[in-house]
Amino acid sequence: MNYPDDVLADDGRNIFDLLKEDARSLPEILDRIDELQDQDSSFDNPRVRNLVDDIKDLQTDVRKLHENDDEPTWPAEYFERYFNIIKTAKRLGVD
Repeated sequence: MNYPDDVLADDGRNIFDLLKEDARSLPEILDRIDELQDQDSSFDNPRVRNLVDDIKDLQTDVRKLHENDDEPTWPAEYFERYFNIIKTAKRLGVD
């Protein structure tokens, strides 16, 4: 995957710094949500469902990028969406 040079998190950190942190991949987040929902039925709530929808939407868009290019450059918007997903997952306790 190629990274645009100008992508920064909202706290000003460079993308490479954020990628070094312990961030789960999107499929790992979905798996962890399933685990948490199996353990506690109250974990299935609108905020978690919105997170799952956001993950699936981003996965679909990334898949489309890969249809014609094996190593596409993500648009900055995709990185923003990815980091928002990571932050939301952490906020909801999907660690």
